[in-house]
Amino acid sequence: MVYGYLRVSTEEQDNNKFKSDILNYANDKKLGSVIWIEEKISGVKDFKKRELGVLLNRVKKNDVIIVPELSRLARSIKQIYEIIELCREKGVNIHILKQGIVINGSGELNINTKIMLNTFSMIAELERDFISMRTKEALKERKKRGVILGRKKGTGLKLQGQEDKIKEYLLKKIPISTIAKLLNVSRLTVRNYIKSQKIKVKIK
Repeated sequence: MVYGYLRVSTEEQDNNKFKSDILNYANDKKLGSVIWIEEKISGVKDFKKRELGVLLNRVKKNDVIIVPELSRLARSIKQIYEIIELCREKGVNIHILKQGIVINGSGELNINTKIMLNTFSMIAELERDFISMRTKEALKERKKRGVILGRKKGTGLKLQGQEDKIKEYLLKKIPISTIAKLLNVSRLTVRNYIKSQKIKVKIK
């Protein structure tokens, strides 16, 4: 069996480009029909808890797994090697397109493949760390400028400017559940807004 493993993170749109790359590769190499395994999840999450883990439990000797690039498997060297060793134990072949790596499930890893795996895994891990670092620095800079980060709990931002209308509804003894529907928000949002704004009207 030939499996195309496709993973994108939650920030990315879809797998269409990766799917096209895998199909072209499988056709060129005459590998046969491709069974797709797709998921939208972070590569940081343990592969055993992803669809990839399910796939690795399913594959058998001489099966082929095709992935668009090394970082689609995992973001850490440790997990990359775990995946490769598991495939080698089962005699499963892995084709990694972007880096041009083909790992024979029944053979030994040569020194060049080991170096490439280390290098690309480290790059992927460093890239993730740099993104995290830049995000933290940007948030720190915004905080320094006095920008309020995030949403204050229970302030009901969706209802800002609606205080007079809510008071009017309450004075007419309209239930909070109905007010929520009229304002297109949840009942809890209305209650939190009333409490945060200290609206002095008897609530039913």
